[in-house]
Amino acid sequence: MIVAILAYPKIFKIDTLEKLRSSGERISIAVMPFQNMTNDSNKNHWQDMIQEELITYLSNYRDELIIRDRETINDNIQSRGITNYASITPSIARTISQKLDANIFICGSIIQEGTVTRVNAQLFDSKTKEILKPFQIEKPTEKGLYL
Repeated sequence: MIVAILAYPKIFKIDTLEKLRSSGERISIAVMPFQNMTNDSNKNHWQDMIQEELITYLSNYRDELIIRDRETINDNIQSRGITNYASITPSIARTISQKLDANIFICGSIIQEGTVTRVNAQLFDSKTKEILKPFQIEKPTEKGLYL
């Protein structure tokens, strides 16, 4: 019985990403600024840097993806009175991505623990707020060398 419960979602649920791919339309994505959770305001530039890097990288797949531009995303964030990216919850990101007609949104955080810097990111379904895929990258932080 436990096996059936665990297998049920995999057997009967069409993977959201596969469903979007099979529709024949390009998948639209909104990349949110990442949250700086390092308690070091000198690293706030990472929030925009990671957002811009992801947007640039994903833009290379124009045949499959539609990427919402950074300025439009950040204007929507600011129009809600949000000045601190740490305030961007998945619910807020979902609302913004829906307003931008994005199928998927990406959000994440930057964390530093000792000499290790970790970037966490999640791909969310904009309709359901379901996490489609999580990612995590860890790198040692050395003097003058960051991710």
